[in-house]
Amino acid sequence: MSNYLKYKIYKKLIQEGYIKTNFISKQSIFDDLNKDIRISPIINFKQNLNIVSFKLLNLICIFKLSFKKLSSIHYWIPNQNSKNYIDIRSEYFLGNKDLYSQINLVRTNSFISSIYLLFTLPNIIFLNGFNDINFFKDLHKNKDLRQRCLFYENSEKKLRENLKSFFLNQNIKKLITIDDYRIIQNFLSISKELKIKTIAYQHGRFNNFQLGLKGLCFDKYYLWSFFFKKKLINLNKGYKKKLLIVKNFRFKKSQTKKNSKNILYICEQHVPIKKMINDINILIENFQNDEICIRLREKQLYPEKFLSFLTIKKIKISKENVLINAIYKNNIKYLIAYSSTALLEASMYNVFPLMPVNNNFYSKEYIKDKLVFKINKLNYFDSIKKKEFPKKNNNNLKRIRKKLWS
Repeated sequence: MSNYLKYKIYKKLIQEGYIKTNFISKQSIFDDLNKDIRISPIINFKQNLNIVSFKLLNLICIFKLSFKKLSSIHYWIPNQNSKNYIDIRSEYFLGNKDLYSQINLVRTNSFISSIYLLFTLPNIIFLNGFNDINFFKDLHKNKDLRQRCLFYENSEKKLRENLKSFFLNQNIKKLITIDDYRIIQNFLSISKELKIKTIAYQHGRFNNFQLGLKGLCFDKYYLWSFFFKKKLINLNKGYKKKLLIVKNFRFKKSQTKKNSKNILYICEQHVPIKKMINDINILIENFQNDEICIRLREKQLYPEKFLSFLTIKKIKISKENVLINAIYKNNIKYLIAYSSTALLEASMYNVFPLMPVNNNFYSKEYIKDKLVFKINKLNYFDSIKKKEFPKKNNNNLKRIRKKLWS
């Protein structure tokens, strides 16, 4: 289900009174509208066991924190299954001094990763440990949309009360956070009540589907560029009165090699495997003399059948964590995606962002804002057009780069 269709259902739920104005769970309700969240008793037991495990870890964390007086807390999302646990989106705000002078509130679903973090990351506490267990009888009712909305809101309120109690006990005065749309209204609600100073930093693009940005506002917000500052204010007029700091803390400005020519295809969570296989087959047929690379989602598990397909077709899998490294090392000139932030980042590196139009997956606002090169079908962009494309569109690429990143 596309975000546009989900948004129509979401608006209908508001009109019918299922979602109230003061709900802090709007983002969670929206994100899961296309999911059947009724689960088996066994899965429910495993989920509750995971929550209890994190609660036990948090008891250790709270005991260790009781010997320190830290009034700042920083919420961020560490890399999983990696010794370099600091995520690139938060790297600028996580120097060694920062790690030791604040409480590090982290989101991770992996209990194994959390054990590693417990012994390597100072002043750690786990968000999952503040959740409450859910009884199977309550989850089984969630086929009904009204019941589902109430379930999400009640779960979010329980999380809020647990976090609020922790903030009070630790005497928190300042909250720094990545703008994770799933949790920020909860944070802001607590901070408003307890008079905590709030600072956020951007991690992705802004659009109408980021419901967590609508409502209460951060006191200070670090943004990638003036383009995104304008987008944020359009999304939430309350930010007109807030301190918005434009600073490119996320991306490295660079130019690609002059002889670059290859294609980078970006895998996205909402694009089915079947669709990606079809896209790659079209690219192989049209660009037999060029290398086609693919960038998999770091935290996503892919079917063995799909990975075997990539091997058989000799598609190079880009293993670089940072997009600029993937572009530079693989000699990339064209980047193909449907809605990824990589489409916006590409122009900074003098790479042409190509978006195939598809009613289900593509980002309409990118086209509306003229930030990408729209192609109606992948097979339209053949080897001949590929040679002509840079000459015809180089000035347009410069215009996009200036609009986004000046």
